[in-house]
Amino acid sequence: MIIDDEHKYIFIHIPKVAGESIKNKLGGAQLPHHLPAKGIQQQFPAKWNSYYKFSFVRNPLIIYQQRVYNNNFLLNGTPIINLVL
Repeated sequence: MIIDDEHKYIFIHIPKVAGESIKNKLGGAQLPHHLPAKGIQQQFPAKWNSYYKFSFVRNPLIIYQQRVYNNNFLLNGTPIINLVL
């Protein structure tokens, strides 16, 4: 997580979404421990209410498609041919 007072933003790091690379590029004041959004909101209410907040997530549709594909393969022994991953 990064709180950047100069540019007035909060970056919320979600694990497994290249967050370390993003934090290295952004710079800013990195807190020594990871806080979920609710924790940031509780510990820094003034900044939470006035700063721009953002994060990155993986494409949930692809994760869903992969699960459908895997379940179909496990249940039927055949992959779904037209599935776009």
